[in-house]
Amino acid sequence: MSKHGVVALTEHTAYMYLHEGIRVNAICPGGIRTAMAADHENESEFGYGRVRAGMDPQFVFGETKNIADAVLFVSGDEGAFINGANIVVDGGMSCN
Repeated sequence: MSKHGVVALTEHTAYMYLHEGIRVNAICPGGIRTAMAADHENESEFGYGRVRAGMDPQFVFGETKNIADAVLFVSGDEGAFINGANIVVDGGMSCN
């Protein structure tokens, strides 16, 4: 429910500030390789196994640069007509 709250807030805020030239978009990241994601020492095998069980075995984690590129695109001139969007950056994992 909290994720849908961010989606609704993004769309509502984009609409409210539309005529003031303020664009509001949300970046929805998928599995991204970070120091926290790479450190499995503090995770139980049971918990890690449950997370991986729902994933495609050939899934490749994204890089932080993938998220940065999406942010730069929608905030730059190329994304000038994008407003109120929820941009999923997950390598296609949500298509599963």
